[in-house]
Parts: sequence; structure tokens; C-alpha cells
Amino acid sequence: PFDKVEIAFCSCSSYGDSKESSGEVKITGLSCDVSGKRVLVIDDIYDTGLTIESVSSRLYHMGASEVRSCTFARRANRAGKRPDFSALVVEPDAWLIGYGMDDAGLSSNSSSIVVKV
Repeated sequence: PFDKVEIAFCSCSSYGDSKESSGEVKITGLSCDVSGKRVLVIDDIYDTGLTIESVSSRLYHMGASEVRSCTFARRANRAGKRPDFSALVVEPDAWLIGYGMDDAGLSSNSSSIVVKV
């Protein structure tokens, strides 16, 4: 049961204008007090695992007692820390765009999610 739920947002990026991760995750806006709290990180897609690993590490460093993760989609056959929960699994080379997911900054405002071929 949840006595009190708090919602906070941050921005993470490792792609920039590229289709490949830079290998370094830039995290901005993560300034909430998580000391002793259980945290659920929600992300759009699990690709390299760097975002989940970086944000989880930062949250533990900030004092979170537990960090779990949830993604809308995750790529099949990827190494690294997988999300605890995922709504769907996509092929490793599928590129999802729309509804907030972008292609080098383009198409994120589409009201549909499509696989770019």
C-alpha cells in the first residue's frame, strides 16, 4: 500500500542527434528528496540500459532505499540491467518514434507510435 505518492520528473539523454548512444547519460532536473524512499523510474524504451543504470545509481547515491524500473518498451536480446517491468518487447533494430520518442529530435509530437524502417 502507498501512504503517500510523490511524482517528480527529470530529463535524460545519451543520444542527442544521433541514432547511437554516446555512452554517457546526461541527467537534468533530478533534485527531489528520495532519502529512505522507494522509487519507481519510468522510461519510454530500454535500449542500452545506460539510462536505467545511471538514474538508479544517482537515486541510490541520493539515499533511495529501493529503485525499480518500468519501461513502455524494451529491445529484445540486450545486455545490461533490464527494467523490472515492460509493457512490450520490440526487435533489437526497431526504431520507435512518436508520442514523445523521437528520431534525432524529430517526430516526437506524433500522436501515434510507429516503427521507422
